Amino acid sequence: LVHAWGAEVPLGDYHAVASLIYDGGTINFGREFSVGTRNLVLQEIVARSFRLGEIAKLEMLVENKWPSLLTGVYVSTNIFNDIGEVVNNFESGAHDIEAESKYSFVSYWDTAGVLPGTYDTEVLIHHGEMLSRKSLRFKVS
Repeated sequence: LVHAWGAEVPLGDYHAVASLIYDGGTINFGREFSVGTRNLVLQEIVARSFRLGEIAKLEMLVENKWPSLLTGVYVSTNIFNDIGEVVNNFESGAHDIEAESKYSFVSYWDTAGVLPGTYDTEVLIHHGEMLSRKSLRFKVS
């Protein structure tokens, strides 16, 4: 038995209940489901002045587009060399992000041994089993 339902409801978690009535009996079904995805979006990255060889503080603004609190969210960053190998990685602490709001995560990058240039970078936003990925380039001078 299949029922097509056009989910014209707000994003969020729901509980569906159905009863199947047949000759002499009834079976009840229930299931949790979500409409939409728990979407976390990297809005911007800010690195205030620092010198190569020092520790750079990066502030990464992340937006929770989900209509409820997301707990234990953190950001990890991978820096790649010109042949695609990870040469540096670092992560922020974990924080909760309120529904439909933004939070600025702080990460620290030890730039000791980093040469001026452009580096392919991957920023990963973690929430439980969910992962949002953003590829970008850091220009370091």
